[in-house]
Amino acid sequence: MKKLIEKVISDIKHEPYKLDEAMTSADLFIILRDKCVQVVRGAWKSLFFGKHSGIVFAGKKVKIRHASHISAEGGLTLGDGVYINALSKGGVKLGDNVSLGAGTIIECTGVIRELGEYIKIGSHVGFAQNCFLAVRGPVEIGNDCIFGPNVSIHSENHVFDDPTQPIRLQGATRQGVKIGRDCWFGEGAVVLDGVTIGDGCVIAANAVVNKDVPAGSVVGGGTCQGFEKEGRVKSLKVLMVNKFHYLKGGSETYHFAVGESLEAAGCDVAWFAMEDLKNLPCRQSKYFVSASDYNGKTSPLKKVKDGLSLIYSVEAKDKFNALLEEFQPDVIHMNLVHRQLTFSILDAPYLKKHPVSVVYTAHDYIPICPACTMLDGEGDVCDDCLGGSFTPCVRKRCVKGSRAKSMLAVAEASFIHRRGSYKKIDRIIAPSNFMRSKLLEGGFPAEQVLFMQNFAKDSVLANAREAEDRTDWENPYLLFFGRLSREKGIDVLVDAFCISIPSLPENMRLVIAGDGPERAAIEEKLSAMDAASAKRVELVGFQQGEVLRNYVERASLAIASSRCRENMPYSIVEAFALGTPVVGTNIGGIPELVIEGQTGFLAEPDDIESLSEAISRGVEFCNDKDRHREMQTNCKNYVLEHCDQDTYMQQLITLYQELIDSKKEIA
Repeated sequence: MKKLIEKVISDIKHEPYKLDEAMTSADLFIILRDKCVQVVRGAWKSLFFGKHSGIVFAGKKVKIRHASHISAEGGLTLGDGVYINALSKGGVKLGDNVSLGAGTIIECTGVIRELGEYIKIGSHVGFAQNCFLAVRGPVEIGNDCIFGPNVSIHSENHVFDDPTQPIRLQGATRQGVKIGRDCWFGEGAVVLDGVTIGDGCVIAANAVVNKDVPAGSVVGGGTCQGFEKEGRVKSLKVLMVNKFHYLKGGSETYHFAVGESLEAAGCDVAWFAMEDLKNLPCRQSKYFVSASDYNGKTSPLKKVKDGLSLIYSVEAKDKFNALLEEFQPDVIHMNLVHRQLTFSILDAPYLKKHPVSVVYTAHDYIPICPACTMLDGEGDVCDDCLGGSFTPCVRKRCVKGSRAKSMLAVAEASFIHRRGSYKKIDRIIAPSNFMRSKLLEGGFPAEQVLFMQNFAKDSVLANAREAEDRTDWENPYLLFFGRLSREKGIDVLVDAFCISIPSLPENMRLVIAGDGPERAAIEEKLSAMDAASAKRVELVGFQQGEVLRNYVERASLAIASSRCRENMPYSIVEAFALGTPVVGTNIGGIPELVIEGQTGFLAEPDDIESLSEAISRGVEFCNDKDRHREMQTNCKNYVLEHCDQDTYMQQLITLYQELIDSKKEIA
């Protein structure tokens, strides 16, 4: 009898199940009797579900409102007094073997003037008694999670900025809650709106989680206070390498974010860089390499010395070796290392004795193009160095229009390739599929180059979770934001907009937010136009922070008019997160983000007519507010699905561990 029951339960749960040896036949009879009654109740309840498969067990006094919004993929247990109000935009989506304990409430909508978003619960998830899930913003819960009694999740926060107005009249924010797989929540834990909890976390009893929790963390009682969980990733030692140790650009933003996330996940992180007065404080600064300036005014002898160290730096190798001896890393993660640091660091004697894994994130095209950009000296797209010879770079003066600087860059590239330095890298991370394809075309092995799209900052992800449409419909405009330089195609954009004017609404403008070497040329171009056209183009200068955010979120469309092979333009991700579709050029990594008719519209690069047509298509599309809102949703979903930092870090740490294990096997 027991064996039969164990088999039935195992089939229902889709995993092995064994009864306790102390279970008597009388006890089993009572349980089976109750379960049979629950199956009958559950069969009746599930008739009204939108979709279901598997057996539903329903206790006494279970109440379900708007059951057609419920989708259950497998076995479902509803304890006595469970209440579900499933009325919502996306419904209640339940995985296989979900259990809701007695008295648990899922309330998807509080007021019918604004429906809740949705709740998605993974498989093998159990809630104990009296849990409360207030689903206003989206709630996502991964597989294999355990929730103790009286746990509550709230995906909405009330606004209370104005003391002169009642809080109930000030509205609310709905960023949503995302919980990874294999998490355990103690009794009385509270999860507030806007929180993302990574995989494998433990949330202690009565903890109030009001900020993101990295994977593998334990959160103590009281307001969110995280500490590393033993046995997860604490033993990993990662040495982050980048020539600048301050926030100079996008590469440094990535570099520091990865390092800080690794530390939050329990890894031991050290840093290696170049000396600079702007550097952030760092306990490894004594190992940093002397600064080199190839562009400033120095003596001829100093220029020669610095030029040689651009190709190979003995100082960098020696200091890096000393740091390796002290820190003894499991992984070296390199970012910008060419020129000032050089690949000499991979010749450190320590690395010949110890199996340290090496990862390199390619932020530009320098492994296959000495000029980094795949543009020649005239600013035109160039593939001439993909054949293996870098001499075209000198002939075309690709590096800042200088033959001397181009010769130095070619000398470095040739030296690195001849010495086989890239073969010392275990994995190269390419942030776009286009970059990966170019690296393969340039001779890198397919198994060495891995595509991993860069993640977005928490603030950007928070923007993507907001549902409100802030588009300025009364005074519509297109927006370019970024550096005003030739490779960004700003000149093409101005011409394309002007020839599009007859097909655009009379009040549609082009707003250009940015500064750079092309600003004077753009101003001159506008002064030569007829007054009516020039008046519809606004140069508002460099903008940042809240001012830039307001420009982006109110724009009908953002424009990415690059004539160069952008890798993974972060400006497009920022626009998507704020619900602004993008008109982009079909070059580099841009078409991986801008999908025609879904997240924006594509034009051929450096083509005024093509860009003008794409602008016209986009504006016509935006005139239909329903379709425009649908595209806004697509843009936000892209960011949430492809740019999540926790997901990226989990993949990165997994990559580290795989490489470490592989090295150990070889050793």
